[in-house]
Amino acid sequence: MTLLLMASGFSVGLAAFSFDPLSYAFLAGAGYGLMYFPVWGVLSSWLSQRYSPIATMQLSGIGMVASAIGGSLGNVLAGQILNQTGSLALMYDLLAVAGVLLVLITAVIYWRGRSPSVVSVEPC
Repeated sequence: MTLLLMASGFSVGLAAFSFDPLSYAFLAGAGYGLMYFPVWGVLSSWLSQRYSPIATMQLSGIGMVASAIGGSLGNVLAGQILNQTGSLALMYDLLAVAGVLLVLITAVIYWRGRSPSVVSVEPC
């Protein structure tokens, strides 16, 4: 439930920012802070309920690397959108859509509610 609330706050902030960036910049920043900063602790806790400690560490590490790559590519994409269109409005709209998709994916994970069985993964 916590992950769903975090994703929802993030999505609402992005949608409001897409609507009116000047008026809702603070809300977007708060939504980002609500989602990004606690997400690694929440995800690690959730993973540890289903996977072994080694698998939890591996999955968390992969997630952090993917997040860093995505953050870098997002800046490149934003620059390209700005160069091509002269505005970042399209980028704001894409982020709002991504936020809605995040909420939908998180809701599916939450409502599927798998049983907390531990899965063991052999180290590489």
